[in-house]
Amino acid sequence: MLNPMSVMVLLDAEFRRLVLWVPVLLALGALAYFLWPYEPGLLGGVGVPAGVVGLCLGACFYWRQSLVARLAGGAGVALAVGFGAAWCAAHRQPPMPELPRRGTEISGIVRDVAFFPAPTGQGGAVRRVTLAQVVLHDFVDDGMAPLRRTLAIRLVQNDSALLAPGDGVRVRTMLQPPPFPALPGGRDRQFEAWFSGQAGSGYALEPVQVEPGAQGRVSGFWQGVATVRGRVNARVRAVLPGPSGAVVATLLDGRAEAVPQDVREDFAASGLAHLLAVAGLHLGLVIGAAMLVCRMALAAWEYAALRWPCKALSAFVAWGVGGGYVLLTGVHLPAVRSWLMASVVVLGLVVGRRAVSMRGLALAATLMLLVAPQVVLDVAFQMSMAAVMALVAGYELLQPRLTRGLSGLTGAGHGLARHGVMLVLTSLLAGTATLPVVMAHFGVVQPFFVLANLLAVPLMGVWIMPLGLAALVAMPLHAEAPFLYLMDAGVRVVLWLARSVAAWPGARMEVPAMPGWGLAGVLLGLCWLCLWRGRGGGGGEGEGLMG
Repeated sequence: MLNPMSVMVLLDAEFRRLVLWVPVLLALGALAYFLWPYEPGLLGGVGVPAGVVGLCLGACFYWRQSLVARLAGGAGVALAVGFGAAWCAAHRQPPMPELPRRGTEISGIVRDVAFFPAPTGQGGAVRRVTLAQVVLHDFVDDGMAPLRRTLAIRLVQNDSALLAPGDGVRVRTMLQPPPFPALPGGRDRQFEAWFSGQAGSGYALEPVQVEPGAQGRVSGFWQGVATVRGRVNARVRAVLPGPSGAVVATLLDGRAEAVPQDVREDFAASGLAHLLAVAGLHLGLVIGAAMLVCRMALAAWEYAALRWPCKALSAFVAWGVGGGYVLLTGVHLPAVRSWLMASVVVLGLVVGRRAVSMRGLALAATLMLLVAPQVVLDVAFQMSMAAVMALVAGYELLQPRLTRGLSGLTGAGHGLARHGVMLVLTSLLAGTATLPVVMAHFGVVQPFFVLANLLAVPLMGVWIMPLGLAALVAMPLHAEAPFLYLMDAGVRVVLWLARSVAAWPGARMEVPAMPGWGLAGVLLGLCWLCLWRGRGGGGGEGEGLMG
């Protein structure tokens, strides 16, 4: 049993690492707001947290000689800031309109165009357009101001109208608001729609009419990004029309809607579903390839190699390429988190500090929770943060031991053994850390994920993603076809691997539903194992998981 003096010794030993708990406390504060039994008003959402922050800061100043008082005050500040940030994020969203439940003619500006596989036996593809500045044309809403939220409309299958971001359209539709959760604790599409700026969805009752005089600009920059994404998708679909082409398009522009359902199920059952969600793996491969090419080019230029900081310049170029890839793939949450981490890595390389660290992850998580605290309930955020935290902590502990264990090997054997062990370790750490999240949100376990990733991830790194980057560079010259064909060959191998592993007995096992408090407890335990070094953490006497 620990006495107060032992507690003080432990806290003093962990003093420099206690800042890593700031994003954990911010997440708990935001979670408290989202689980609050009623909606607090301005006083409860802003006034009370501001008062708590003031009291905690005053206590820290008054008892500044006491470590416990400063820690308690800092924890109170983080919890209150998380609660207040969540309240502000919820209340700055535009109001949710009441949509008509009858056939209604609408007009709006195309923000995005996506493709879905048609129902079985009907062939072709179905388009879905995201409309902004929507106006409802009926006797009730005549003369209304444009909606401040977007609508996602599924077009009729035989609609051949050419649509691009910025086009004005008019169509008769059936609209519906975001649906309720299908079961208690299930996916809450109303919550997602509120924070994503969506008013609802619907389907067209007739072909869409393009209004030539109604072209508008939702946003010049984002319209340009959407246009580039649409052109990349069209180029890929023109060269590779099959299921593998849909996977290639997903890797290059982030649109996973066109991937057939049977392919999705194979990837999920084999533990390769993360390959269809553009995240840290893809961004890391893109940044790594860009940095390697840039550094080799600078090294080949004698003047630059002798006079310029080639490593830092290459990191900056790769960081910019990674930012462009995040924009091209739709600015998804895991990719944004990875890009923020990459920003910290680049800064570390420039100033000569450690590039990948738990502090960088904590900084990225803090920024995301302050800007968009609703991500605390997002499965992608939970999985990505758990995986990266486990990887950083695991490598800090195990990499020196692996280096000593492989020191007896030399030459090619050392390189192959090292990469093989690193792949196994990466799959085990990331897969084990995200397993509780998968069980809680999807109710399944994929026991063969390590075997599938041992082949798929290296293929992604050395073949598929480098060729994808080459295809993107060649697209302005209309020379992307050879690279896309070669990329497709690698994707077909991954598809075969996913289909083969998914066919094994027990590849996808269903598990009982996990309550929310159970998932929260598991994630807090993971944070304890990864962030706490001293006694009582993940290890034995005097040594935690990070020790």
